[in-house]
Amino acid sequence: MPVSRGWINQLLQPNPVAWRATTDLANHADAMEKSLGLAIVSGQQTNGAVLPPPPAPDSWTILAANGHFVATIAPPSGVWVQYELQSATDRNFDANSNVSTYTLGLGAASLDVVDPGVTKFWRARWRSLGSSWSGWRDYATASGVSALSSGALKTS
Repeated sequence: MPVSRGWINQLLQPNPVAWRATTDLANHADAMEKSLGLAIVSGQQTNGAVLPPPPAPDSWTILAANGHFVATIAPPSGVWVQYELQSATDRNFDANSNVSTYTLGLGAASLDVVDPGVTKFWRARWRSLGSSWSGWRDYATASGVSALSSGALKTS
């Protein structure tokens, strides 16, 4: 979708240097969108298609201690990814599971949740600009999927 020129003309026409610079930027953005087939602002493909999700993270860990759950994700290299994590009190992640959802910003790969004295299951999904979300992947250790306990909050 081309950059709207309406605001450029209204606000910057009295200043020819600012008008020209902003118009040049808008023209470059339009050219990039056309060559990439991707809307720069929304991240959606300009032909309406949805990209498949990016590869799974190289690894992800959740450390539970001192009243905290600390998630650290190692994203695949060369890809800007957005992650969404969920915690729940049982493995079903249903209405009775007290589900909490945490959406990280694009490129963010860590999360610290202060939630003392609880035991929770975790899962994650991911997407890149213009892609659909992946399926949910349960957090598991070498012994399989298990709940993690945050323990008591340490104040010092």
